[in-house]
Amino acid sequence: MNEVYGFYNEVLSKYDNTIFDLFQNIFELLGLAVNVQNQIFVVHGGLSRYQDITLKEIDELDRKKQEILHPEQYEDIVIFDLLWSDPQKKEGIGGNARGNNCITFGPDVTEMFLKNNNLDILIRSHQVPKTLKGIESHHEGKCITLFSASNYCNKIKNLGAAIIFNQDLTFEVQEYMSPSLEVIRETFEENQKLREKVLHCSKIVELEKNEQKNNNKLSTEGLMNDIINCLSTIICNEKNSLWNNLYKQDKDKKGVVHINIWKEELGKLSKAKKVPWIYLCRKLKMIEDYHVNYNNILSRFKINYAPNEKFLNTEWKNECFEHLYEALLKADLSLRETLMVFDKNLDGKVSFAEFEQVLRDLNIGKIYIYI
Repeated sequence: MNEVYGFYNEVLSKYDNTIFDLFQNIFELLGLAVNVQNQIFVVHGGLSRYQDITLKEIDELDRKKQEILHPEQYEDIVIFDLLWSDPQKKEGIGGNARGNNCITFGPDVTEMFLKNNNLDILIRSHQVPKTLKGIESHHEGKCITLFSASNYCNKIKNLGAAIIFNQDLTFEVQEYMSPSLEVIRETFEENQKLREKVLHCSKIVELEKNEQKNNNKLSTEGLMNDIINCLSTIICNEKNSLWNNLYKQDKDKKGVVHINIWKEELGKLSKAKKVPWIYLCRKLKMIEDYHVNYNNILSRFKINYAPNEKFLNTEWKNECFEHLYEALLKADLSLRETLMVFDKNLDGKVSFAEFEQVLRDLNIGKIYIYI
């Protein structure tokens, strides 16, 4: 079946027979039907001509078949019906215009199957609804045709649909009309150009901010912050040796030493001379009554690489959105163009994955070191 209707040719145009064989292996693993919470039976075609069949029997079928064009054995006939049958208004089993071996099944067949297997509803596909909508009801609402391929074969002009279930099986139906491949290609190319424009503006914003940061570093406060950061880095790098040296000089072994001992040990770690260690330690609130609790202080100094936790940091989020806003503002896009930057698959919604990708593309995402 996969060699008909273009799938085989599509694979060969992009890959080779090896990939097609892998697809075949995957199809062999796919189930013939799905039982959703023992209430909903989902199948491609419909029900079997053997009306007393159970879910257990269907589950035990050997579904790894190369082809079943002319089924004769019981097992093959059941599989064939599940894939090819369609609902009909009349009761019982009827013929089908699809071919001599194909059948249609009536409302009584649906009723019996659902009752025998303690199910509520049958959902199947296989047919474009006559109303050209994405969904159609049969058999007093107990059999539903759900057709996901909109504009089938690029000429039917039908809607496609999907049913979205919640855990409690409440649901909503979403219908849609997919654009043609030509429109998708044109829109994708436009989307790429817009993203490149925003990326260019994002780099300009980043350069401007870096220039501003460099200017700020010339100030006294900026220099002092750099020194404090340097102190923090030294302590992090030499944390173990610093703790061992302090512990040796801690006579009472209470995790506390005099400030002069602390200052002396810090001085050994730094190559710089005349560093105002006591002032810096006071800035970091390390000193209490001329003593330093080195156990508590050294426990404070940790290097954490947490790309996911950064979203919990309010300051980081503000910087992120500020950068994004400035880049979009500088790009001077229309509302439609701005939405296209985020909605990459053009489904009218911006998923978290799409939004995250924009941040990555614009290089908005850094690993922070929290101390």
